[in-house]
Amino acid sequence: MATDVEEELTTAASFLIREWVEKLLGVKFNSLRELAVYLIDKMYVDNRSNAAFTVLTTMAKSNKGQNQDPNMLNLGVFTSFFVFQKS
Repeated sequence: MATDVEEELTTAASFLIREWVEKLLGVKFNSLRELAVYLIDKMYVDNRSNAAFTVLTTMAKSNKGQNQDPNMLNLGVFTSFFVFQKS
């Protein structure tokens, strides 16, 4: 039961964050992941941070062998950049 409440709270918080950002930036996001990639791609956040590195490398791994959304950034180039920067 606590897990259901926590999941409901997380979903509602995600919606509120995306709703606020959509008003601020004028861009619609279907998930926090899309928002995170957008913020990294548009350089609204430090793309050398551990969080950005985690988002990019995880997305690159999950997109391997799949068709990427054309609106998403080219993770192959960005991931190579981050691997070089983190070394």
